[in-house]
Formats: sequence, C-alpha cells, structure tokens
Amino acid sequence: MTWRNRKTDVFDLSRLASKRRWRREEAREALEAHRRSGLSLVAFALRHSLEVKRLYRWRQSLKAARGVAPSAPVRFVRVTVRPAQIDPAGMEILLDGGRRIRVAAGFDPDVLASLVQVLESMPC
Repeated sequence: MTWRNRKTDVFDLSRLASKRRWRREEAREALEAHRRSGLSLVAFALRHSLEVKRLYRWRQSLKAARGVAPSAPVRFVRVTVRPAQIDPAGMEILLDGGRRIRVAAGFDPDVLASLVQVLESMPC
C-alpha cells in the first residue's frame, strides 16, 4: 500500500516519517520524490522529517538489488597537456551521467577539479 493523497495523487512523505519500517515500494517512492526535489539528501530528509541514514541505506539497498555498483569516490588523474594540442576555444569534458563541462583555454585547474567533484556528487 502506498501512502498517496487520494485527492492529489501525491505521495505523502509525512506518513513515512512516523513509520517504524518501510517497504521497498515506499522507499522507492521516497527516493523518487527526493530525486525530483533537486535537494541534497540531507536537506530533503530535514524538510520531510525523515531519517537521513534510512534514505542512504535504502538508496544503497535498491541500487544493489538492481545490480548497480555503489558510487566510488571521485578520483582525479594527473594529465599533461601540451600547448600545441590546446584548442584556442578550450575543451569539453564529459562526466558520468552525460553532463558536459566546456572550459576556455587558460582555465584554473583547481577550480575545475572542485567543480567536477561537486557535479559528480550530485544525482542526475
């Protein structure tokens, strides 16, 4: 049984906050609501009075059930770029999930590294 408001057909997260145990279907709906919200998992949990640990555990459990490997920490690899190979217009970097970053020539590598780390930690 899902916890939906009959009038609006919207998943009612307030009922989940007081439940001792969630079923898989309820966890999926809560995590889908989180994805649609655009909020971080912590901000979403606080807004809806949900336990952050529970959301993290369910997210990992559902990924494992689908055969999706848990996210690995972002790792950077040192790259040497020769000036003769740099396009004056810059370059484009393709990240996981299809995100792209376009940077102009002369970019700050530390700022780019920080940006990539933030973007890779966000859900698509």
